[in-house]
Amino acid sequence: MGELFKPFQNLPQPELSPEREPVVTVLSSADESLPAGTRMTLSEAETRIGELNESYWNSGEPDRPVKLAIDYMMEGETDRYCLPLYTGPGRGTMLEQMQFHVERSLEHPEIATRLFDEAPAGLGVLLHEHFGPQLYNDLEKLATRVVTFFRQHYAITQLERQFEKQAQAMPDREKEKFLEATHVNITQLRQAANTGHVTAPAQVRAAPFAPSRQQEDPKPRRSVKVRLRQIKEEQPGKGRNPVRRPGPGGR
Repeated sequence: MGELFKPFQNLPQPELSPEREPVVTVLSSADESLPAGTRMTLSEAETRIGELNESYWNSGEPDRPVKLAIDYMMEGETDRYCLPLYTGPGRGTMLEQMQFHVERSLEHPEIATRLFDEAPAGLGVLLHEHFGPQLYNDLEKLATRVVTFFRQHYAITQLERQFEKQAQAMPDREKEKFLEATHVNITQLRQAANTGHVTAPAQVRAAPFAPSRQQEDPKPRRSVKVRLRQIKEEQPGKGRNPVRRPGPGGR
């Protein structure tokens, strides 16, 4: 199983709740710009690693291995995945590298079960029989659900930033109401993503809007469920190629 899967109890769990996005912790790092022990939200990590690798573009800097742990809540249950990534020229973002790593393991299962084959004679067969099916199920879950789930949270953050930017052009009173409505709706999107339960928004929890325009020409409000579906549809497909190479030798 190698570095992809680590027992959840091996590291202190960050504070998780249905209203928050996943948390990323740097376990070890050869990059001084991303020191071990650094903890941030998934969106912060996705942005930071992407920008860091962009800064290395055409720099001639060597690749630097980094190990991350992503703690998250999905369908109301907490879990952790540990991921080996790289920083350096031409490297992709955290989620680009994660998707490549998982899909490569699915396409070449011998990579994920290499430790089984290195076990003493007879033990390897038992490991394949007892742990092989669970390992493949975990890889399938990562490829088909977890990566999309992480991208969904990143998209929710991008939506929140877009609303906050729009609010800067509003008068103070309208801006305050707009930001309050934004916070309520973003929280609902996080809860729906983390628990899988969608609650119809109340009247006061409608999507953010400019009050004067809504009063003149009211329009139907989109539910949290509709917005979540739209976010999922906007995510890159499973076969999407990373913008930048994920690793030397296909790592």
